[in-house]
Amino acid sequence: MRLNKIVVAVDFSDESEFAIQQALEIARHTGAHLTLLHVGAVPDHPIGVPATMHTTVAEYLRLVEEDLARDRKRLEQIRERISGQGVEVSQVVIDGIPDQGIRSAADEMGADMIVMGTHGRTGLKRFFLGSVAERVVRLSKKHVMVARPAEQFKGGFHRILVTTDFAEVADPVLDMAAAVASSGAEIDVLHCWHLPPMSYPYYAPTKSARDVVNSLRDVIADGTTKMGNELVERHRSKDVKIEFHQLEQAPAQGIQRWIEDHEGYDLVVTGSHGRRGAARLLLGSVAEFTVRHSPTSVLVVHAGTQLRAVDSSEQGK
Repeated sequence: MRLNKIVVAVDFSDESEFAIQQALEIARHTGAHLTLLHVGAVPDHPIGVPATMHTTVAEYLRLVEEDLARDRKRLEQIRERISGQGVEVSQVVIDGIPDQGIRSAADEMGADMIVMGTHGRTGLKRFFLGSVAERVVRLSKKHVMVARPAEQFKGGFHRILVTTDFAEVADPVLDMAAAVASSGAEIDVLHCWHLPPMSYPYYAPTKSARDVVNSLRDVIADGTTKMGNELVERHRSKDVKIEFHQLEQAPAQGIQRWIEDHEGYDLVVTGSHGRRGAARLLLGSVAEFTVRHSPTSVLVVHAGTQLRAVDSSEQGK
């Protein structure tokens, strides 16, 4: 299993430069084709403009076309700069609203993954979606990597955190982590769980009540260990080291606590079962919470989107 096509969104910012470098590293490691994509809105010639304003409108449209030509040139310069590094690179400039254009272009190109930077702030005070990256993560059917700068990123992904809830996307998530991991990388697989509130006595717990709760906790921990070890064994590889861990805490908060307590990750890989659609205004999934708050790059693997096997006739293309 491998990645065939990667689209990296470019808006010429420092953030998109980080995305280019990390996408380039993945493409080099996996043999995927890399497409540089720039989305810019170019207005149609307005209808019904008074004749006295035609000159002004024409001048405005001329400037827009000049900007578009300049963007094409800048994208070409980036392509030339990163070409010749063992990766086949192409470029595309399209007209559209950024998040919609990125998703549409990735679909039309048959891309397996979208890589993009983010200008979004992190922190507990940010409750509403605001960045193009988050809208793409929420609405795209493709795997999406939100690239963030990291001092420890020296080329390649050597220390990866994989979050799991043992649902249907668990195996694809670990597959993806192994696919992008550098040789010899360490992959930590983390499952967070917590007892439901009704498990605790309402009044001051008696010894017998504590024993019941502790017994339930032990059962969950033992079952989690068994499932975690089975998941790891299914993906055991001589190229990477995989270890399973569990944490008794609500998933979203537990993942962030784990990242803070175990510094040095250069990538977090997580799965998403999230609903799609414009009606979803508030973040709800653990994956989106992780994208928003993680200090490092996050790769979101969407349920139902598998890596495609490469036909032998495609090798080397």
